Amino acid sequence: MVVKGYEDNLGAPLRAVREDVEREWSGRVAAEEAKRKEAEEWATELTRALEKEKKVSARSNPHSKKTLFAEGSLS
Repeated sequence: MVVKGYEDNLGAPLRAVREDVEREWSGRVAAEEAKRKEAEEWATELTRALEKEKKVSARSNPHSKKTLFAEGSLS
């Protein structure tokens, strides 16, 4: 059972341990957040490049599915 204000009742050694753990893990968490942000940026860039490639491909390929559907060949 968690009691409201339990941190106020912690002794100095327990508080020190908590601070040490927070210090140790804050760097690790920051590094993981940076990796995740970099991966998200890469995925966004990759998605943009794919969409651009699709547009170019659709323009250069007159027999794309969209064109064939419009002509009635693939109903």
